[in-house]
Amino acid sequence: VTVSNAFKAGDGIELSKIIRLKYTFPEEEGIDSRKLLAIDSIIYDAMNKKAFPGCQVLIARNGKVFYHKTFGYHTYEKKQAVKPGDIYDVASVTKVVATVPALIKLYDRHDISLNKKISSYFAEFKKSDKKNITLIDILLHQSGLPAWLPMYLSALAPSKEGEPLTSKKRTDVCSIRIHDFYLNNNTEYRPEIISGEKNINYPLQVASGLFTTPAFHDTILQKIKEAKLEEKKYRYSDLGFILLKDVIEQESGFPFDTFLYQSFYRPLGLSRTGFLPLTRHPENMIVPTENDTVFRKQLLRGYVHDENCAMLGGISGHAGLFSNANDLAIFLQMLLNGGTYGGVRYLNAKHIDYFTRCHRCPENRRGLGFDKPEPNPQKDSPVSRLASLSSYGHTGFTGCMVWVDPQSQLIFVFLSNKIHPDATNNKLVELNVRTKIQDVIYSLLSPQKEIPEGD
Repeated sequence: VTVSNAFKAGDGIELSKIIRLKYTFPEEEGIDSRKLLAIDSIIYDAMNKKAFPGCQVLIARNGKVFYHKTFGYHTYEKKQAVKPGDIYDVASVTKVVATVPALIKLYDRHDISLNKKISSYFAEFKKSDKKNITLIDILLHQSGLPAWLPMYLSALAPSKEGEPLTSKKRTDVCSIRIHDFYLNNNTEYRPEIISGEKNINYPLQVASGLFTTPAFHDTILQKIKEAKLEEKKYRYSDLGFILLKDVIEQESGFPFDTFLYQSFYRPLGLSRTGFLPLTRHPENMIVPTENDTVFRKQLLRGYVHDENCAMLGGISGHAGLFSNANDLAIFLQMLLNGGTYGGVRYLNAKHIDYFTRCHRCPENRRGLGFDKPEPNPQKDSPVSRLASLSSYGHTGFTGCMVWVDPQSQLIFVFLSNKIHPDATNNKLVELNVRTKIQDVIYSLLSPQKEIPEGD
């Protein structure tokens, strides 16, 4: 019997060894709680150096949360302390807590083939050089698509007629640096794309007081179609994941966010997880990100930071998800359990293993959508060198990280708003905060392991 497209025959109740996460003392996992103060020291040092104004950190092992703390404040004004229930913009963590699990769900049902070409879903790609890109190419980040395109800039026009919108070189007219080019100092919104009021033609909210048209979705597809295709080698790219949202909607028959809510977030009890958080939560529960002085001209709080995602109404396959540490830990424990949680099976264990393993090592460390440890010691790794090669996770530009290590039965969640108030702040990465915390965890779990030098 099939109840709906979100739950089909074969889904349902199943007993698992670890039913639910539970909170415990570190000593139950053989860890001296006093030694965990080393993690607190790393975080306080980073906050003193303005790496981020506050954060949530959660660590669990064998289904037991032995460290869950909040630090600092929502902003540097120190008016509102971070609480466990507060919600963060998790940026690219969206890829592994939304897009990839949705694909695994469809893969479980044999509703999708990873070797299927993207042109099967987008007619406009059939006569382009993108026609042979497959879903697996996108998931491995080796489709040849560019890393990023500022497609949102199509919503802007120079305030003065005859001036350029952008310039490859810094000029008196264009001096606002964006990536590898410069934006005009004085811009305005194109009225056919952005409206100050929500109405039938402009139903999608970009930010406070800014709305756009669903037709901008077609503009984004056209920009991806026209993008220069590079060699098919590993190059991290958001663009393919923008397309994957549409693929999931076509195959599931549901809006992307509805499919995720029905398949995972609601049955798992993840009340703080989802897109468009202001539709469900008060603003003061959501931690702000950038004070965007260029595009949206406001402090972003409850609206997605990623500009391209914002122009898609805040829901995309590459960004847009908001969550907190506890919700993410539950989701990660479901993956670590082999797809079960609370006696319910959500995903096939073999398929989780397939998506989380390295497919093109050593030249490409990635799993299918998931990031992995770098096996080459000469290259930078996104995670502690003490993490096993079977581990997987993802980071987010806003200052977030989720990581699962099946070998150690370890879950690590770090949420911060490092880009507040300025998105150019990269001290979190420069100080190696997340990997240093992981080094401490692994050294306490296996005292014989030494923390790597230089990391």
